[in-house]
Amino acid sequence: MYLKKSSLVKKVCMIALVVPLLMTGTFSTSASDWKKDEGTGNGAGVQLEYLDRGLVAASTSEGLFLSWRLLADEVTGSSGTGLTGSTFHVYRNGNKIATVEDSTNYLDKDGTDQSEYYVTAIRDGKEIDQSSSVSP
Repeated sequence: MYLKKSSLVKKVCMIALVVPLLMTGTFSTSASDWKKDEGTGNGAGVQLEYLDRGLVAASTSEGLFLSWRLLADEVTGSSGTGLTGSTFHVYRNGNKIATVEDSTNYLDKDGTDQSEYYVTAIRDGKEIDQSSSVSP
């Protein structure tokens, strides 16, 4: 009896979630639709929340670990390990310390707890979208 109730509950929940999406056509929209409408919520696009680079720095036994977001308009494809996209420059205390081509994280073995970091995305050879500065 428990399995039948659980299965029924799952079906009801799925229907409750899917039917409104089908009626609004949300399944056929994408982040690229949002970009076309510049996120205004007008037209066929969907309104997405604004996310910044989201850079974080954490102190580890091996150095300072940095991690950040790949934004929707930077995605260029996918590989066996995930999405592909922009190249990034990593800065410590205002000085460029690395170019990251295949990831959205970096381990700075020479960083200290007083280090301050930011990253910039690279598009067409130019730095764009500088993140906020963070410290561990």
